[in-house]
Amino acid sequence: MKLAFFGLGSRGDVQPVLRLAARCRRAGHDAWVCAAPDFEELARRYDVPLRVMGGSVADLLANASSKITAGFLATVRTFNEILAEQIARQFEESERCVGDADAVFGGGLVLAAQSYAERRRIPYLPVLYCPLLLSSAEHPPIMVPWLSLPRLANRALWASTSAFYSRIVVAPVTRARAKLGLAPVRDGMRYLFGDAVVYAADRAVAPVPSDVTSALCSVGFQGPLDDEPLDPALDGFLRAGPPPVFVGFGSMTDPDPERTTSVVLEASRRAGLRLVLSRGWAKLGAGVGNDDRVHVIDDAPHDALFPRLAAVVHHAGAGTTHTAARAGVAQVAVPHMLDQAYWSSRVQALDLGPAPLARSKLSVDRLHSALVDATRPERASRAKAFAESLPARVDAAAALIDFVSSRR
Repeated sequence: MKLAFFGLGSRGDVQPVLRLAARCRRAGHDAWVCAAPDFEELARRYDVPLRVMGGSVADLLANASSKITAGFLATVRTFNEILAEQIARQFEESERCVGDADAVFGGGLVLAAQSYAERRRIPYLPVLYCPLLLSSAEHPPIMVPWLSLPRLANRALWASTSAFYSRIVVAPVTRARAKLGLAPVRDGMRYLFGDAVVYAADRAVAPVPSDVTSALCSVGFQGPLDDEPLDPALDGFLRAGPPPVFVGFGSMTDPDPERTTSVVLEASRRAGLRLVLSRGWAKLGAGVGNDDRVHVIDDAPHDALFPRLAAVVHHAGAGTTHTAARAGVAQVAVPHMLDQAYWSSRVQALDLGPAPLARSKLSVDRLHSALVDATRPERASRAKAFAESLPARVDAAAALIDFVSSRR
């Protein structure tokens, strides 16, 4: 079977579909991924053909970094601006990426691939990493960071969000679809997510709400395909002393990386902890110098690194949260935007770490207190016990093919 996987967004949107595509290729299917040029090296690592779409996501987020860290309303405005820009561009490029596929899967902000799948009369299935994208009275939509609202309020927020995004999405998408000979879109949220989805999260970490009506193909969190070794220098640092803490914010950018680096260095020093600092798209690490207590990295396989740590401080992306949970290591969540508020709440609810630290309020004192809390023996015991309770991963390739066959 020929399968096109779209991964449009940051690494958290792209890596899971790359891993799904790689698993499908190993099962004998012809699979490729459509994503930004930032992920060409990552695609080569998984031996998956990449059809490049759009410009650099790292550059886009860097230009928006001050807005992303400026609070809820600024984040929503920034997201809406990106959404409007992406519709036209994706309709220009998606046909080439869909190609002659028998089915299309969409991870991240996919706005046009579903229309090209419809024109070719093949299944289109969104790949969701977070339950906040599933309409439910048990939680608000993904744009809303307040997760303990009553059911009535959640229903009202879903209705208003659906109406709002229908107004943003419907007109430009309908105009583009008319050129393809397709009918107008009436419901923007239904257009984006349909009535059948691939759920790529572990239900023990992110339960599916009881009132969800969409048909679900549960493939679980997409972990690594093979064991990846650590860089010898990083391995040597880990062996040279007690387990360090890890600090990294993945694909999140930073308007002032020097200040953030200073906060992290001082907080870990006060806590008496060694530190693995990931540069990431935030470009952390300036000013470390010859501090033998700190090891700065560009990238590392988290699955191999996290089990050897005292704690993980991260941006609360779906992938990092899952990886730390499966590694049995305590977490400190520092949410920046969107679903990261949800993953932060899950870390706290599962007792895998202290209360989350808002990115806009990150300080030496707050981070120091969180590190002291996260490295308590009780935290380590709880994180290890939770990891041991998680079920084995499913055969994702087989589950996908069976689900696609049922939708044709």
